Amino acid sequence: MNEVAGHRPPKLRPLLWLTALGVGLRLVLYFLAGEPELVADEGNYIYSAIYWNYFGSYADSYRFLWPPGYPFLLAKFLAVFGSHGLEALKLFQVVVSASTGLFTMLIARELFGERPSRLAGWIWCLYLPLAGYTHLLWTESLLLAVFTPALYLMVRQFSRPESVRDGHLVLAGLAFAASAYLKEIALYLVVLLLLAMLVQRGMLELRERTRRASLLFLVVLVCVAPWTLRNYSVYGRFLPLGTTMGENSYNGMNARYVNFDLGVINETRVARGEEKIQPPTWSFFRNSDPGGAWNRAAEIHNTADRLNEQTRRGWGWARSHPGDFVTSRVRKLGDLLAPISFPLRHLAMGRYDDAPLGSPVLRKLTTVWALACPLLLLLLAFAALGQLPRESRWLVWTTLSFVLATAMLVSMSRFRVPALPLLMALAAGGISHGLRPRNLILAGLVLVPLWLLAFPGLWALLELAWSAA
Repeated sequence: MNEVAGHRPPKLRPLLWLTALGVGLRLVLYFLAGEPELVADEGNYIYSAIYWNYFGSYADSYRFLWPPGYPFLLAKFLAVFGSHGLEALKLFQVVVSASTGLFTMLIARELFGERPSRLAGWIWCLYLPLAGYTHLLWTESLLLAVFTPALYLMVRQFSRPESVRDGHLVLAGLAFAASAYLKEIALYLVVLLLLAMLVQRGMLELRERTRRASLLFLVVLVCVAPWTLRNYSVYGRFLPLGTTMGENSYNGMNARYVNFDLGVINETRVARGEEKIQPPTWSFFRNSDPGGAWNRAAEIHNTADRLNEQTRRGWGWARSHPGDFVTSRVRKLGDLLAPISFPLRHLAMGRYDDAPLGSPVLRKLTTVWALACPLLLLLLAFAALGQLPRESRWLVWTTLSFVLATAMLVSMSRFRVPALPLLMALAAGGISHGLRPRNLILAGLVLVPLWLLAFPGLWALLELAWSAA
């Protein structure tokens, strides 16, 4: 299937044109979106950035100890551009999204060939749920801008290791480290990919695989070590970059059901005098002991110690309520794969009401577009998994499985973003080479029940997003 991939110099010109088109469309979306009101983590990032500028140090946000990359960058943009710093950063995110688009196409080319790479470019250009992050103050756009090149180099390592030099591995390590400074998920994924390199047989001797994995690990370690030492100095614990496990345990291993895609929707519904959206009421997916909820460890002032204690309480709840823990993971899987996205939920929240995107025509068009994108992408990508080249299966399955696993604590549509470059490449490859009906049916049998599980919240979300401002 990929016999045309990787053996000729890539035809970069069409890929560059598609990259420019995608950036242009994101720029149009930036102007149509106006200046949406800040919500949730956006405000916390700005608080950390302002604190950094005025006091010269990085402050955690009490509930989370985030990696410092995004607050630091935001602090620099505010220092340089003043009151226009936020808009300058958004424009920067639009520009660097070119990296995500180009390397997504190169990943598709490595896996499936020339034609799928161009199709992957069109998917990236038109995929509204991902484009929407460029005009918001979340880490996703910058994360993918450095994570996707690292992923591309790993795809080459697994599919064409003879084309990978030590310099490529150093670049991959630097890109993974930069990704980890934005979101710690990249740090743990690279460890799993290193293990996958070691167990993959047939293309390189074990000694050479071990040498390459060691080099990549060493580069990441050197980049991460300074902030690890800083965290030990501040909190008295060895934390590589940051930690969100404790707060996610509070939200995810608890009797309380949390879906952050729908939580803000309930706030909107209450403000409009409407009833809240409730989680599924079928007995199999309902917590049997609502009284089993536990509280944050607010009595512990050291953030790292507090989050560690919350993790301990979370696993204690899971051991005490094994049935609820297992069945609630099914709900969280449904939350992760639900065809919900930030543009859809922000339309429902009224964040675009004062912008051109909130006009009746664009509002309805955007609602349909935002819903169709994840529905089609997930179905096509899952159906194409069976058509992966054998040499790339370790990398793709490891990455997708890890993204699924990280969403088993707290889940929302945003958490599937790291998998999008691979999903787009898979969908493009499947379409280009002809999806087998059996694979489409199997993908539907997996996804449709999970979509039905999320349907009550999704329907209410669509009603709010569709209604006129």
